[in-house]
Amino acid sequence: KTTEEKPIEQRVAETTAKIVSERPSWPVGASPALTEANNFIFSTLTGTSAKSIDMSLALQFWELLLLLPSGQDRFPLSSKWLAFIRHKISKKASKKKVTVSAGTWKEVLGFLATMDADMTRYSAEDSWPVLVDAFVEFLQKIQD
Repeated sequence: KTTEEKPIEQRVAETTAKIVSERPSWPVGASPALTEANNFIFSTLTGTSAKSIDMSLALQFWELLLLLPSGQDRFPLSSKWLAFIRHKISKKASKKKVTVSAGTWKEVLGFLATMDADMTRYSAEDSWPVLVDAFVEFLQKIQD
């Protein structure tokens, strides 16, 4: 079967196993291997037809990408991003399904790789996906 023909549960299990086996070899921070894994995850989970994935599924894989095997943050804002996504999922639990688009999926890694813990590199003038802007607002609210 092609990747797209496999049930989503099988694709998730196979992708998780691959990422977990490769994860210890990735350096801390951004790297070509991490970007490749990021792209692999989305394309494997969606196949060629879907343009987004469920936010709960995105969270599962962001945890693998954004945290080191030791559980420490790969990037200064990794844990805060994951907390924000958990908050979004819990807030939307009783409402419609929340998804993450391909563009947002790819941009999140770049955003987290470039930001420092105090967000001094963030500019409202930059062009980030809506979800990233919502994350910044979320951080501002919890810091006030």
